[in-house]
Amino acid sequence: MFQKRISIYLLLVLFILIISAIFIWWQQNQSKQEVANWDNPDYVFNIAIPDDFDEYKIERLQKKIDEARTAYTEEKEQNYTWDIIGNMYEFVRDYERALVAYHKSFDKEPNDVIAILNIATINEEQFANYTEAEKYYSEAIKIFPQMPDVYDRLALLYWRKMGRIEDAETIYLQGLEQTNNHSDVFFDIIKFYEQTDQPDKRLIYIKKLLETYPDNQVYQNEFGHLIK
Repeated sequence: MFQKRISIYLLLVLFILIISAIFIWWQQNQSKQEVANWDNPDYVFNIAIPDDFDEYKIERLQKKIDEARTAYTEEKEQNYTWDIIGNMYEFVRDYERALVAYHKSFDKEPNDVIAILNIATINEEQFANYTEAEKYYSEAIKIFPQMPDVYDRLALLYWRKMGRIEDAETIYLQGLEQTNNHSDVFFDIIKFYEQTDQPDKRLIYIKKLLETYPDNQVYQNEFGHLIK
């Protein structure tokens, strides 16, 4: 009889603990939903200053807050306002809210290269969400095919983070074609072949670089001796 009462008591305590845990979780979740109000400037500009910020960084942060607050007050519906706010959050390493801000910018202007690349970069570097980073780097290439940097960003993601070396090479080659043999892409693919131990291909693209830019003395000085 005594053991039965103990068992009932323990079950009751366990039940109370479970109910309490559920209530606390629900309360916290409700609190988060109430606080995350992007129409409320008190939420938007509630910035936690990192402990390692010195006076100089605090001063820079204040300038970013002032700039963001002015944009938010005067041009809240403009996409670049949310780029400014996203940059403010990045500065204090609040990457979750930075992503939300950049997505708001992207939603308002799908061709906003700042938002697109920042979404990709944060996903890659801060959350290791390579699939999402790939999605937005690819989007940047689709919208800005003449921009050399976007090819390098996606190729580096494939190469160094995802181990997809063949895909990285494909992106560099695509970059050369789409940018009309931009010198930056030449340098990127030459470096890629060097660091992935493909000397024959590296030499091929060194020759192509020099043939494409025959009057550039800097390129001739750096690579010319390799093809003699």
